[in-house]
Amino acid sequence: MKFHLLLVLVIFQQGVIAQQPPESLVPADYTWKFCGNAGFSAARADWISLAISPAGQPYVAYTDLGNNSKATVMKQEGGQWTAVGAPGFTSSYVYFTSLAFSPSGEPYLAYYDAALAGRATVKKFDGTAWVDVGVPGFSAGGATYTCLVFSPAGIPYLAYRDVAKNYKATVKKFNQGSWVTVGTEGFSPSEAPFITLAFNTAGDPYVAFQDFSSSGFASVMKFDGNTWGYVGSPGFSAGSAEYTSIAISLAGEPYVAFCDAWYDYRPRVKKFDGTNWVDVGSPTFLPGSAEYTSLAIAPDGTPFLAFKDWSNYQKASVIKFNATGWVNVGSPGFSSDTVNYTALALDAAGHPFIAYQDGASSFKASVMRYDSVLTSVGKPAPGAIAISPSPAANFISINLQDIPWKIDRIEISDGTGRCLYSASSAEKRVMLDISRYSPGLYFVKVYTGGTLFVEKFLTR
Repeated sequence: MKFHLLLVLVIFQQGVIAQQPPESLVPADYTWKFCGNAGFSAARADWISLAISPAGQPYVAYTDLGNNSKATVMKQEGGQWTAVGAPGFTSSYVYFTSLAFSPSGEPYLAYYDAALAGRATVKKFDGTAWVDVGVPGFSAGGATYTCLVFSPAGIPYLAYRDVAKNYKATVKKFNQGSWVTVGTEGFSPSEAPFITLAFNTAGDPYVAFQDFSSSGFASVMKFDGNTWGYVGSPGFSAGSAEYTSIAISLAGEPYVAFCDAWYDYRPRVKKFDGTNWVDVGSPTFLPGSAEYTSLAIAPDGTPFLAFKDWSNYQKASVIKFNATGWVNVGSPGFSSDTVNYTALALDAAGHPFIAYQDGASSFKASVMRYDSVLTSVGKPAPGAIAISPSPAANFISINLQDIPWKIDRIEISDGTGRCLYSASSAEKRVMLDISRYSPGLYFVKVYTGGTLFVEKFLTR
């Protein structure tokens, strides 16, 4: 008896890139794709913060150097990035922007407000303009490392390093029209830079920070309704911890990521097992150091980590833990050039997005999403990449003459997404040796400044 495999082919033009619902198609490969254009901000963007709306739209807040370093918020809509309210809507320059959504879908922004001596201000967009949430500049003194998060009950909380309290940690929440202190101001024993905030499903707030009372090692504290206390032992990292980032799974497990000086500032992730902070995977799972670690946990409990990857030319990398070890999400160092301010966010389905300051786009803001790539398997689709022969046995010729932009990088991956070849190239005609490839389906990915093109080829 013969069995016949029926392939339903979906052909797309110009790079054959598409999103498909996971229930209807299983993509042959996944890749990082730009959301809209790369470098969409009008000018350089510092202090980038990323949030995904309840409707699944990416929003980005940043210090806008094209508007006197005031705050600008943009959203992707219909494939384009548009300003939310007026660009540069704050009265003076800002730092430490932190963007979050209320349960009803209103964007809120917290920041260090230079117009008010660096005190904390929070605004929300009311559909027409950005309006103050409570009194602007409500902190007692300067507020750095501001981190805005909504509790499960829908109440906005703000954590920050409190200059008025000797740079210790303070958390406030918005209650009946004003910002009130959660516990006491300056509750950490000493200075608390890199402070981040998260909630468990019960509504308990946790903060992670670099703890100067423990030689700058990582610590986590939790508010029990009356006081703040350490979760496990304070100073649980092996060395000084920078870029601390906390996330809590739906099962209530706190995770913390940071760059550990003991391991040459490699990224490290620990979780609290109820008694101790234990490593998630090896503490040396990357060969090089990192910056701007940003941690998020998918609804299924999978931790994702984004960072500036010094082992990949200071480009962006994202990894996830698959119960046995850390694995790359797409290619390591997938951005076109160096990055800063890497910010990771997941949508409700657990799809990862990353925002960053893009060195390939004059340090403007870019956002990418890890998404499906579907290409034709039979007759070549009309597009920007021409590959011959296919099937191939020894060499392939790649013709990129129809791509109007400068070529940044060419990659070849197999059907599992494993990258087999990667090289920077500006050539429009490339000959590659594929004689060692096993028979099967492969993908050529061509990265330009703002567009990804993909085409398939077969080997025999």
